Amino acid sequence: MQSWPANLPQCSIRNGFKINPTENVVRSKTAVGPGKVRARATFAPIKVPPSVIVTHEEYEQVASFWRDNLESGALRFLWPFLDGIIGGSRSYAYQFDAPFQATPFGQNWKVDMQLSAWPFGPAEEDGLPFALVFQLDEAMHYTIKQFVGI
Repeated sequence: MQSWPANLPQCSIRNGFKINPTENVVRSKTAVGPGKVRARATFAPIKVPPSVIVTHEEYEQVASFWRDNLESGALRFLWPFLDGIIGGSRSYAYQFDAPFQATPFGQNWKVDMQLSAWPFGPAEEDGLPFALVFQLDEAMHYTIKQFVGI
């Protein structure tokens, strides 16, 4: 699985950033009494709209990453920095809900994204058949240390 490129900005600008959990319940009316409510699925994505300010060269890298590495947003990717903001110690795989939008921002570009964050391990908590082990290096970059199949 691809990771958000390490040489691009890792943190989103705060203006307009929201964490939006999606509803994960099914509600049914009953003839008498309160309606029934049940979980729709084991996991529901969390909608996040990160934005980054990038130079023209970095914008070209964002476009290439989206187009070539993620096959125009069809594939999921890892962005460890966002994990800490959204769910503390939980890991997520991110997927574009729509193509990114880039607008001029002075000499730079502001890249707005609409992402869905899907829970991604660890296996003990989520019952998933895999887990990733991350390693934090001296430069404060996360790298995948180990992929564990269960």
